Amino acid sequence: MTGEACRTYQVGLNPRDEKILPESYFPVRGAVNNGASEIEIRETLLQTAVYCGAPTGMASFRVADATIQQLKEEGKLPK
Repeated sequence: MTGEACRTYQVGLNPRDEKILPESYFPVRGAVNNGASEIEIRETLLQTAVYCGAPTGMASFRVADATIQQLKEEGKLPK
């Protein structure tokens, strides 16, 4: 996926988050497609933030929030 294709999903994200968008956008969508709830996704991010560090953990939450909002608008997650 090219950077141009990723830009359509970057509502409200800062440039630092752009680096991790391709890596975290698709796993969040995949998790929802496989039945994961919003709470389960957030708990997983919280657990991984311990290992990857606070700045990266916070960036992953921002990316996941944008993806979760988009999934809610598409009707794939409850509002």
